[in-house]
Amino acid sequence: MNITLSCGDGICEKDRGESESTCPLDCIEAFVKSYNSQTFCREIKEIAFPKTAQEIQSLVKRAVAEGKKVRALGRAHSTTGLICSDGLVLTMENMNRILGIEKNRDGKEVVRVEPGVQIEQLTEWLDQRGRSIGLAMGGYRGLSVGGSIATGVHGSSMKHTAVISSIVTGK
Repeated sequence: MNITLSCGDGICEKDRGESESTCPLDCIEAFVKSYNSQTFCREIKEIAFPKTAQEIQSLVKRAVAEGKKVRALGRAHSTTGLICSDGLVLTMENMNRILGIEKNRDGKEVVRVEPGVQIEQLTEWLDQRGRSIGLAMGGYRGLSVGGSIATGVHGSSMKHTAVISSIVTGK
């Protein structure tokens, strides 16, 4: 079988010519890989999947007390070593709830979400309620809200706010 047919199936098949160089997706073992398998994080010592803000606080306090670096990770859409750490990696995939629409202190309607919510999930949820995130919609699938805010994801407009972090408000 041709390697192009087997690479990407999650099994490193050396008898088919797969290796770390010919099929890194299957053959490089790493706790974290970027979405496109261009970055592999082998140095991660600890990874956690918190489900609550309190759990995040506890994990961060412990890591700080132990002198460890802390890295938050969304959907691993960045293709740089920024998604890697030799300390504690907090993966936000379980922090994926849309908490609802409410009024902020200025009386404006806002939607409260956890950082692991995917942009497509939020967009669909808002659309069902006759709302949207406007022109701040990025052009990639699989992005998380937290990662989009942290990395400056943007839509496209010369006249209106198009950077997602510019539409974020505090509670």
